[in-house]
Amino acid sequence: MADVRVEKLLTSIELFSALDDVALAKLSAGAESLHLRGGEVLLREGDPSDALYVVASGRMQAFVTTDGTEALVGEIGRGEVIGEMGILADEARSATVRALRDSNLLRFPRDMFVGFLHDHPEELFAITQLIIQRLRRSIRSGPAAASVRTVAIIPLGREGETFARHLTSMFSERLDARLIGGDDVDESLGDGEMTRYLHELEASTELLVYLADRGVSAWTERCIRQADRIVLVAEAESDSALTEVEHRLLGPDRAGGRARIDLVLIHPDHTAQPSRARQWLNLRTVYRHHHVRLHSRDDLHRVVRALTGREIGLVLSGGGARGIIHIGILKALNELNIPVDVVGGSSAGALGAGSIATGGNWEHMRDSLWDNLASKGSPVDLTAPAISLAKGERITDAITGAFGDTLIENLWLRFFCVSSNLSQGEVMVHHSGLLWKALRASVSIPGLWPPVRTPDGDVLVDGAVMNNLPVDVMQSFHDGGAIIAVNLKGTAALGAVDLTESGVMSGWAPLARRVNPFAESARLPGIVDILLRSTETGNVLASKRLEREADIVLHPDVASFGLLDFEGFDRLIEVGYAAAMDEFPHHEALLSHLL
Repeated sequence: MADVRVEKLLTSIELFSALDDVALAKLSAGAESLHLRGGEVLLREGDPSDALYVVASGRMQAFVTTDGTEALVGEIGRGEVIGEMGILADEARSATVRALRDSNLLRFPRDMFVGFLHDHPEELFAITQLIIQRLRRSIRSGPAAASVRTVAIIPLGREGETFARHLTSMFSERLDARLIGGDDVDESLGDGEMTRYLHELEASTELLVYLADRGVSAWTERCIRQADRIVLVAEAESDSALTEVEHRLLGPDRAGGRARIDLVLIHPDHTAQPSRARQWLNLRTVYRHHHVRLHSRDDLHRVVRALTGREIGLVLSGGGARGIIHIGILKALNELNIPVDVVGGSSAGALGAGSIATGGNWEHMRDSLWDNLASKGSPVDLTAPAISLAKGERITDAITGAFGDTLIENLWLRFFCVSSNLSQGEVMVHHSGLLWKALRASVSIPGLWPPVRTPDGDVLVDGAVMNNLPVDVMQSFHDGGAIIAVNLKGTAALGAVDLTESGVMSGWAPLARRVNPFAESARLPGIVDILLRSTETGNVLASKRLEREADIVLHPDVASFGLLDFEGFDRLIEVGYAAAMDEFPHHEALLSHLL
């Protein structure tokens, strides 16, 4: 690589941007060029720190090994630095780094770079800042991902090219994006010349979309080698069998040095409910799948945000009937044109999340929850209290009435909910299978409704018992951007005047007063109220900690509403709406950046 190109690259890197021309020329002169094919190892954990590297083009991944298992800790893209910590501390490599795809790097030998730092101590401060920033990012968000520069579209059917053109158009609304197919390149170029040409093209464009051929070809293989992200595109109703491209170029033996793979399933524009995702997912391993109508800007923008790390995740807490507030939150989101890409929840928040994931607006959510739950009277159908106070038929009928036999895989939005596995003593995350079963498990308040049994025989109860605000779970379902959390914590009016201080009390007298129309009712908390409140407050401290992992937190005022106050339906919606409309303007800069 010529010195002028090296200097231009170094100038674009924040770490070296303050260098004057003399210092920049000196640093450039010490650089060595290095090319790696996808899958090749740059350095291994435990190796001596003998050099610092800068990614000139391509993409790298860093892994650490714990108990023999390799875990991804970050991705490194064009213009980013590798190995600065080992150089400063004079310690062995802390991670293994290998090329995710064909990549070019600049190598600066340790002695040369340390000497440069002695002459330019201001760079030492800049490197220290870089290390601190990476540490903070890893603590807060886990594995870091570099900016996506290339996306390869692999058509598995006839709509692949159309999708690629629509997607590129969506990308172009925010950045300089270009679509390139096999017909746009000179096939006479040798491998090295082609690599240089494409890397130069990537360097001059913010995002390059590669359109592969429909079959196995040198160009299709090249697209896969150049990709930061790979997107398979197929019509949902077509044959889901593995294609020749998938067998030969994307098989398990090709997993090393390959970008993550997403699957886009194309549906007709009139589709109300996606279908057949499970048939496709059963035959292939993909990172994410997306349901798309080709002429829906919302669907296409959702894919764009997923591929570029700008997703908006929404986490909804439990709170009994107070969960109706989530309808008002969605109303505000709709009015402010803030999309939701991923949604999850616990207990009553799971019901709200499931409704949002079906793709309807706030009015659809309101009508569904009113018709199937709130308008039906109390969901507590009392029974002999051998397992629970209620039989559970009413709440189950309400959930199946609202969601039918919908599969989680066939929801428009990515979805999860949580329940508490009492058998294993852990949170269970539901992200596949029948939606109603997942929701029924998540709302199984212990002692009030019967627990749910898993196929393995484990006992599941309300998600709020172990995690009422699953922001931590959202981190693994969410590909960067922002997380909005709605926490319905609050006080509850529990009558306690007639409780004894000794903790000893017979229930017969209060029961007699309740059935006697001439007697004053006992001022005591009912057993249903106690069970609901116990579930709601079981992990307040954990919820406060989880709030800190969210970017935007909403605390609607729920103090005046009971946990079974379904009669306050419309007022609850307005409380949620007002809270969201008051809070979101304070985060306009963050939301504008993502949208």
